[in-house]
Amino acid sequence: MAVGYWSGCNPVLEQPAGSDMPKCEPLRSVLTFVHASKHVCWHGAFGGETPKPLQLWSPRDLSQLQRSRPPLGLGQKLCTAKGPSYSGKKSALKKSQSYSNLDQHLSTL
Repeated sequence: MAVGYWSGCNPVLEQPAGSDMPKCEPLRSVLTFVHASKHVCWHGAFGGETPKPLQLWSPRDLSQLQRSRPPLGLGQKLCTAKGPSYSGKKSALKKSQSYSNLDQHLSTL
């Protein structure tokens, strides 16, 4: 992220909405240094098969990518709770890992 910023690029960090990675050092300091801000968007709002909330961090204004949460009926639940542990649904996780046209929207900003 820092090298991209210093090279004149417009870096974007994409993480699942629940990820704590942006809070961890040294990334947290880099995000602060490059004046990155967090924008939440939904994979399902860009044609994805699952809602999948994402956090995007960038020094650029990505507010154009923010969308409302897609309808709850979109896709299926990705995991089930079994006591204190979780079990993933392989077919649903497979659909969730591929991206829709969100990257095309990023390239036009």
